[in-house]
Amino acid sequence: MDFKQSQTYQNLITSYEKELLQIAKCLVYEDIANKEGFIEIGNIYNTTARNSKAHARTWLRNINEGNLPVTTENLSESAASELFMANKMYPEFMETALKEGYNDIAALFSGIANIDFNHSSRFDILY
Repeated sequence: MDFKQSQTYQNLITSYEKELLQIAKCLVYEDIANKEGFIEIGNIYNTTARNSKAHARTWLRNINEGNLPVTTENLSESAASELFMANKMYPEFMETALKEGYNDIAALFSGIANIDFNHSSRFDILY
């Protein structure tokens, strides 16, 4: 069976994506805990984020059959991902928010789309 067609490969992709999400959540929760004065809880979230980063690296290496992607590949993927969010995802979300009457949220989607476009451009220049 071709590895990329296997359920194991799909499970690696899911695991990688979930660990990435967990990293971001833990870093946000760390900030909240620290702001509320719960420094030890913030530290636990930070440690968990670092552990999730190690897990994500493990899954990424296995997705790539033993290798981590090189920086040029990472820059290309990052630029494409940021551009997708800037030009497709957030504009669609903005339109939905406007149609539903959530103008303030639509403005947030628009603003973040602009930031992500700048991120994409920066990655493109570096690539």
